Amino acid sequence: MYGPRAAATPVSSQSNFDVASCGRDSIVHRIAVIGGDGTGPEVTAEALKVLEAVGSAEGFAYELTEFDFGGERYLKTGETLPDSALDDLRGFDSILLGAIGHPEIPPVLTGRALALQP
Repeated sequence: MYGPRAAATPVSSQSNFDVASCGRDSIVHRIAVIGGDGTGPEVTAEALKVLEAVGSAEGFAYELTEFDFGGERYLKTGETLPDSALDDLRGFDSILLGAIGHPEIPPVLTGRALALQP
């Protein structure tokens, strides 16, 4: 019915700092970004603009890694989160999560995935 289980491969990655100019003692905040469904990607995009402005004003460095977890992924693969997702997400300092919920998917499926149970 569905293809093979997909790994938690990031969709994109970016940072707000120049690696060469970052000192050895510099702290870089690693942030996983999950736009999700519905208005989630739009809201997340606006939140990232705020993060960029605050990062520039306050002088902190961050690295963003975007994941495509959400309803569209479920409809394509039959899974809400790939097997490696929890381990991958544990490697980040924080997670920026947009709205979750897709009209074609029962809420219990997306809710269970978002609990990010150990």
